[in-house]
Amino acid sequence: MSKQHVTFWFLFLLSAFSVVSWADEVRDPVKVHVPPGYTGATAVPLVLLLHGYGASGALEEHYMNLSAQADADVFLLALPNGTKDAFGMRYWNATDACCSHGRDFPDDSTYLLDVIDQLGATYNVDPLRIYVVGHSNGGFMAHRLACDHADRIAAVVSLEAATWEDQSNCNPARAVAVLEIHGTADHVILYRGNCAQHPVPCYPAAPETVADWAVLNHCDVTPASLPVHLNLTDDVAGNETDVLDYPGCDALGAASLWTVNGGTHTPGLSAFFSAAVVQFLLTHHR
Repeated sequence: MSKQHVTFWFLFLLSAFSVVSWADEVRDPVKVHVPPGYTGATAVPLVLLLHGYGASGALEEHYMNLSAQADADVFLLALPNGTKDAFGMRYWNATDACCSHGRDFPDDSTYLLDVIDQLGATYNVDPLRIYVVGHSNGGFMAHRLACDHADRIAAVVSLEAATWEDQSNCNPARAVAVLEIHGTADHVILYRGNCAQHPVPCYPAAPETVADWAVLNHCDVTPASLPVHLNLTDDVAGNETDVLDYPGCDALGAASLWTVNGGTHTPGLSAFFSAAVVQFLLTHHR
């Protein structure tokens, strides 16, 4: 595909999003994809897509292509943007390990809750089906929102990220469904965590992240490896992803890990990826 065609297609994708007028003094306005099946007569789910460090909501959507699923399943897709740091890179102040770099610490947890409230005032949002998907720094922020606002958020999906290492910082008001998707060949956010190299602050391993959520959701202590393998990336041949679930969680809660064997920090996502992520979200409600 030529550069001109890529540019045209990217601009076409952006044109499918309406721009919501509210924004604070340091962030861009929030873009919202409204599916053709939305009439306003019936409450629909809401998905917040949180970008990685240095990216944007629009670039993250270009990567994950959740808008096609929004059209198929009829949910609103919002693309908020983080604050720009001294290097002009957008970020979310999620945990002590990611990603303010010890400089500015905006209250992104409150900001994103306000975005949810504003969207609820603008559209007919089902309050029992509010979801968050995040990649990298956005995945850290998804975990943070699940910790802080489980009374509002039904489920989160994190790609290549982690929760707090210090679990005293995570106090969800109720059970919440959490899925961590992580590649074993991620050299940016390590599958096995970084606490051995950087004790403070650090982030836990992917299996530890999900085990922590299993404790918070009062799941069984022993996870179950499911006899199913998923094809989430085109970078690795075959169904490369193992699925692990903690059974017996509190009602409405879940703790799941999809291990992408050979997966990198920004894998080439398969056509199945977005459908699998959305299916996980929509099977849970508050």
